[in-house]
Amino acid sequence: MISLWTPLPLLLLVWKPSLQVVQSWTKDNKLQINLAKTKEIVITRCGRRGFMQPPLIPGVARENLVKLLGITFNNHLSFADHVRKLQIVARQRQYLLQLLKRQGLDSTCLEVVFKAIVLSTMLYAMPAFSGYLT
Repeated sequence: MISLWTPLPLLLLVWKPSLQVVQSWTKDNKLQINLAKTKEIVITRCGRRGFMQPPLIPGVARENLVKLLGITFNNHLSFADHVRKLQIVARQRQYLLQLLKRQGLDSTCLEVVFKAIVLSTMLYAMPAFSGYLT
């Protein structure tokens, strides 16, 4: 078991084989891993001082902000960037709905379009990050 106080040499032993395990799994399943597209994120507690980052995996970029299955989060498991993006998309689509209303689209059709282009994006993966919203 790896704890927050695991010594660095032990971390080196754990991290390096983990990439080798993934690579051997992909080879066994006749898949290829693209290291140019492979990213690593290290999740830490916000404001934690003295945290020693694990060693870099050769050929794998370390990121602080990732998008996974359409959900954007950072290395502190904050979904603020995702919510900001949702707000921008909602404003843009609200403008589109206003244009459609000016063009004479009736309210039932507007409601269908709203559910399709606004509400669906807002509700996508909401259970996954709604507990983090304040």
